[in-house]
Order: sequence, then C-alpha cells, then structure tokens
Amino acid sequence: MNLSKTTEYAIQILIHLGRDETQLQTSKNIHELLNIPPKYLWKIMNSLQSLKFVSSVRGKNGGYKINTPLSQIFIIDIVKLFQSFDAIHRCILGYSECSVSNPCTIHRFWESGDKQFNEMLTNVSIKELINENLLTDKGEVK
Repeated sequence: MNLSKTTEYAIQILIHLGRDETQLQTSKNIHELLNIPPKYLWKIMNSLQSLKFVSSVRGKNGGYKINTPLSQIFIIDIVKLFQSFDAIHRCILGYSECSVSNPCTIHRFWESGDKQFNEMLTNVSIKELINENLLTDKGEVK
C-alpha cells in the first residue's frame, strides 16, 4: 500500500487547483505552496494535462486550472498515471511470489487492509477529498 511521491504530489496539486476551479494557478504559486521542485512539477503537470485533468494557459497571466470535473477524477486514476498498480500491492516482506495461493506469513493480516485500500482508491474522488474538509490548504491532512 505504497503511493509514490509523484502520485502524492499529483493528488496534492489536484486538490489545490480544485479548491477554486476557475482560478488560474501559476507554477510558481504551486511550487511555493506545495514545495514541489519546479522541474518535477512541470513533469507532473504535463502528465496531468495528457489525461485532460488540467489545462494550461500560456503567457504573463497564464497558469493551470482543472479541466475535468473533480467528481470524475478518482485516486486510482492518479495512481495508474504515475505508478504501476502492482507496485502499491507488493509484498510487505519483499517476497516476489506472495499471493493468495502462495502467501507470506503476514499476507492474511495484510489482505483485508489491502482490499479496503483498493476500494478507497477506486471510489474516492478528488472532489470528495476537498468536500470532506479534511485537508489543509497545502493538501495535508489536518
């Protein structure tokens, strides 16, 4: 149940942009608020644009904004964009052959939490994260 740093940043960016969907946010603003290195931010924004989750406006008054309804962007969409789905389900003990048919010693304890984690990834949208008011302006849990 591991999300990559890139996936975490992408979720934080979408939450930040989603707080005011009509407002353009500059990359400088996003970088400063979320503390994402500029080149890394650029790479993430390009990926988010590739799926039309965000759009950009060039020029002096340009920036980024949400392009897809937030209720249609689920955490799983972000995970699949930035990392292998299998990577978040790798064996906690590091075994390459850990599965239901060939479980490690901790597998049965891990399995129920993993199932709940999958359900959350699949069913929770960015809109829900914002609406729950569980997050600070930086996208961090209160």
